[in-house]
Amino acid sequence: MSETISPPTETTLDLESLAADVVALAIKAGATDAEAVAREGDEFSVNVRMGAVETLKESGSRGWGCACFWASGRDRLLQVI
Repeated sequence: MSETISPPTETTLDLESLAADVVALAIKAGATDAEAVAREGDEFSVNVRMGAVETLKESGSRGWGCACFWASGRDRLLQVI
């Protein structure tokens, strides 16, 4: 039986909630264990040369990843995707 998952209605995602949802979906799909990582960062730098601003740099990043494990057999071999 397949299940349709609706995208979030908010325009921005809370990364902590996203990670928790991914783990819950993996367990529901039959994974024996799952983990998720989410991170967000911002960076700003200024280079000054001879008392004047030479360059300004601003960047931001957001990302997540997950690992799902399925144990099988008596010796509990794990398959990771």
